[in-house]
Amino acid sequence: MATPSSSRRSHTTGSRSKPARDLYQEVTDAVIAALERGTVPWRRPWREPGDGLQRNLLSRRPYRGINQLVLPLADHGSPWWLTFKQALALEGCVRKGERGTLVTFWKQLSLREEDDAGEAVLRAVPLLRHYVVFNLDQCDGIDPPHDEPRPDFDPIADAQAVIEGMPSPPRVTHGSASASYSPAHDRVRLPVPEAFVSPSAYYATAFHELGHATGHRSRLARKEVMAPEHPFGSPGYAREELVAEMSAAMLCATVGIGSLTVESSASYIAAWLEALHADKEARSRCGRSRAACCRLHPG
Repeated sequence: MATPSSSRRSHTTGSRSKPARDLYQEVTDAVIAALERGTVPWRRPWREPGDGLQRNLLSRRPYRGINQLVLPLADHGSPWWLTFKQALALEGCVRKGERGTLVTFWKQLSLREEDDAGEAVLRAVPLLRHYVVFNLDQCDGIDPPHDEPRPDFDPIADAQAVIEGMPSPPRVTHGSASASYSPAHDRVRLPVPEAFVSPSAYYATAFHELGHATGHRSRLARKEVMAPEHPFGSPGYAREELVAEMSAAMLCATVGIGSLTVESSASYIAAWLEALHADKEARSRCGRSRAACCRLHPG
């Protein structure tokens, strides 16, 4: 695909000429038109294994209480955890240098005591313990539990070529329970392709996360990506989500799957427009999205 500056050629038919189609603006207009028609449910186009809870690999039981909030913050892809000794018991090991995550466990103990009258009574005493666990992604020699069979993945050649042709790309890994980009590690994490509801859903999600990666300091250095003062839900975070999703929508159109993903993009963008209080400058962000798109796919 030609860059925006080189794509504005005129096609001549006889004595008439008309400007080339502006694909970027067409995608922008299509997304905003979908927003104006109403939004579809929030996008999560992959099938999660099990129920999505964080679990101990040996017991298969879900962790309780605050552990379900703490464990995902460790930024690992698998929902399975185990202690150092449990890893050894499964004939595996925790990789050298990996840092564990603290989890807590508490229960009520009943202690038999005598009261002032010498009668036996039971007293409830809370017992709190804490220990360190490691994510399955941090271990070697241990296979994850088998999920239900998934359909074969049929790659879309043009879309795959965009991913493989990105100059100086971030590291891309598969097998996570969610999709994310880490600026600190310059790494994109995705569920396995077979987990997605369709190949187009996989590539739309991959383009979105790679769109974030274009903001890394080694590429376009967008402040919303590199600055720590833009937490989840903030205007800065919302602006970056708009750029990433608009660039993904443009790439989807470029490889011929735009019609399959534009409604989903509109739904995602709507949530962040709301965070920006229906930002009136949404259309002007098309320029930043074009820059991200061209950095990801300059050809």
